[in-house]
Amino acid sequence: MNKSTISPLCLCGSQVSGKGLLASLLNGHPDVLSFSFWHDFMASALCYLSAWKPPMLYHFDEKTEKLCDARAALTCAGRWSHLEGFARQGYIPFTVSGDNIVKLPFNLDFYGLDKTLMDRLATLERLDAQSVFSEVYTALGQYLMPDAPQAKWGVSMPQVDFFRFEIILQTYPQAKIVYIMRDMQEVLYAHSKREAFTRGISAEEALEELTTFKSDWLRRMIKAKDVAARFANEQPDRFMTIDFTDLVCDTATVMARLTSWLGIEDLPCLHKGTWNGVEIDKRLTGRVLDKQEDIPASFANLTSQDVAAIKAKIELADTPSESAFILQAARFEKIGWDYKKAIERTNATLPLLGMAGPFHEDMCENASQHWLALAAIAPEKVRRILEIGTFSGDTAAFLSALYPHAQIVTCDLPDDSQRYISSYGRQNPDKKRTLEEQRAKNLKADNITFIQKNSFLLPKYISGPFDIIWMDGGHTYPDVAFDLCNSWHLLADDGILLCDDVFIPQPPDSSKNYDSYNVFSPLIRDNIIDVNYILKRLCIAPSPGLEGKMIAAVRKIQQSSI
Repeated sequence: MNKSTISPLCLCGSQVSGKGLLASLLNGHPDVLSFSFWHDFMASALCYLSAWKPPMLYHFDEKTEKLCDARAALTCAGRWSHLEGFARQGYIPFTVSGDNIVKLPFNLDFYGLDKTLMDRLATLERLDAQSVFSEVYTALGQYLMPDAPQAKWGVSMPQVDFFRFEIILQTYPQAKIVYIMRDMQEVLYAHSKREAFTRGISAEEALEELTTFKSDWLRRMIKAKDVAARFANEQPDRFMTIDFTDLVCDTATVMARLTSWLGIEDLPCLHKGTWNGVEIDKRLTGRVLDKQEDIPASFANLTSQDVAAIKAKIELADTPSESAFILQAARFEKIGWDYKKAIERTNATLPLLGMAGPFHEDMCENASQHWLALAAIAPEKVRRILEIGTFSGDTAAFLSALYPHAQIVTCDLPDDSQRYISSYGRQNPDKKRTLEEQRAKNLKADNITFIQKNSFLLPKYISGPFDIIWMDGGHTYPDVAFDLCNSWHLLADDGILLCDDVFIPQPPDSSKNYDSYNVFSPLIRDNIIDVNYILKRLCIAPSPGLEGKMIAAVRKIQQSSI
């Protein structure tokens, strides 16, 4: 590892799984930068600088505008406002074990650190995720401890989707992940007890809220333990699991194993929680373990039943419900498509791709209900197909097998484009090479033509009409507007345009991108196009972050000339 670089040490796990405890234990080590008040802030930044969120750093070429985007990424969750409030109070409340709140002293020049961060980022030649992370932590360490040597590791708690640990590992080549395993019944009890204490409600009420409004979150967290165990087995040099009970009851053994894995010295300071070098009240490490005998019998039975119910749902998570099938079939029928026949045709095509059927949404990274939509279109009406957004070429290969008689043109950005490199973890040379090798394999059919140009320029390089256009390029404005305009004019009369990843604001959610919907809306109001929406996924398990996304289907009706 390059000693001049501070690498991400990402602590993951469910809520109340001991991430804060482990961060406080690491806080006192000279080779680790771990400050509790910093975690929310850097967790948000880590997410936004990584590939599972829209890349914030490469929207523009100009350095000053890149810095503006960096500032937006680093302050994306508004955490600075919370920190500023803590600075005025002089302490930060730290909730412990559901029945104690420790007030930790907080002393930070909010505006001074903000300026220091941006000044340092301005000196970077490359604003990639790894460089920004290292520079931010270097600035933090020098700001708070000017005379201390530079640390090797910077602790963060990324709000990563539970199934996408590989995104962190790909985006940050030097990162390591620690996942803390805790029994789900203990998690439910500890979380409910904490909510009850801080909000003045009963633990049963808190549990009811949790299981009613966050059932998917709980299901994903249970399954995440299996995913974490798999990663630890497959990549033991970069992924480690720690048992929560061992962390609390056998701290010395756990920390010895962790320091050996990180390549740092096992020091006595690792056995006591600290805050900026000062030992924290023993309540932090002495009462975080909820023993089974301390859990009220009635509540323990309730949580046991709930965990059992959630675990039972996991077995069904990969298979859509009957009601979901009925709803999707109705949406297909509204467009004039037969959903059952689309499934049959897709299943018949899969062996040509070397895939074992029947179709399911996690059979490959890019499989979703759009494959069934493409298979629902009558073959005799399809001679030419355009795809905007090739990625790994999975859909292009599917189209080639589905319509062997058709000419398929697929378009993506040039391999040396900065926007191409900065998305989907391609900052990592190994990830980039793997994706491009997979793409080359998928695009080898004779009826596929691959164009590497910005899709804004498509009319210069190709001419219509196309009978199907699959629009899966940039989903933010103005890219989606450019692509829709070009696609409409390249689409044949009675042709089908499909647009991926459309959120409908019912109700609006600040975390979702409605650019595609907002581009379609005025055209619908002016009776230029008629849009039908089908579900992108019928089940959540393969990709929880895609829940609620739709595919827009548009049939082009011939309009009279003026």
